[in-house]
Amino acid sequence: MSSALSSLDNLLLHPALWRAADARRGAEGLRQGADHAGIGTGYPLLDQALPGGGWPEQGLAELLCPHWACGEAELLAPLLRQLSAQPRWLVWVNPPWLPFPPALAQQGVTLDNTLLLRCEQEKDALWAMEQCLASGSCSLVQGWPAHPQPNQLRRLQLAAQKGHSLGLLLRPSLHGQQPSPAPLRLELAPLQLHPRVRIVKCAGHWGSDWLTLKPAPDPSSLSEPALPMGVATQLPQSDVPAPLLPLRPIPHRPSAHSSKSGLPPTPGPQPPGA
Repeated sequence: MSSALSSLDNLLLHPALWRAADARRGAEGLRQGADHAGIGTGYPLLDQALPGGGWPEQGLAELLCPHWACGEAELLAPLLRQLSAQPRWLVWVNPPWLPFPPALAQQGVTLDNTLLLRCEQEKDALWAMEQCLASGSCSLVQGWPAHPQPNQLRRLQLAAQKGHSLGLLLRPSLHGQQPSPAPLRLELAPLQLHPRVRIVKCAGHWGSDWLTLKPAPDPSSLSEPALPMGVATQLPQSDVPAPLLPLRPIPHRPSAHSSKSGLPPTPGPQPPGA
């Protein structure tokens, strides 16, 4: 009997197993000033509900959307603004709309280290996300895969941990009932005046009811109306608002002379006269 109890105790200590008591201990740790490893979302109510006080710095997260342009750009703008200040790349893989650089710049997003990648096949898009996440050269890799398989999601989670990067998958809400290895899953409600989001899954914590998000007051914010952050990619090229500041593409596959990750060098200060 003692041997069986010892085996059970060892099983309960496995890091992949979560127990309800962990949520209480985690909350107590946060109140006692434990490590806040999260990246602030820009929405105090959501920060309070997320373990770590915000987005995770590394690993895989999912944002489930009932339709595109339901508030995901507004929700992610503070995250993009913070991470773009780091000397690592922000990578967009197959977004359903064309990012509008003037709007991103208006939100405070630095464009010098922003990469836009287009792939014809979903397997190539997932491969590119995995390479970017594992490279260590990217702080955030966003992707819009249609039908990723569980084993492909697990590879992305492992790659994000290896490269200390945040991988963010934006997926239709109908996939919310499917199991996912992503430690964090959020769901957005249809477009309203303010984004409404609920936590479907998070490590060491219960989910949440629907939260109506209002940004923290920013006295330095611009008074002029915000520009749309993207336009539909289905629009003819002549209908795309101009001028569009170019976002740098990254290679589809690494060549024999490219770096192991296939990514350009990490951005940094330019020498005088460059």
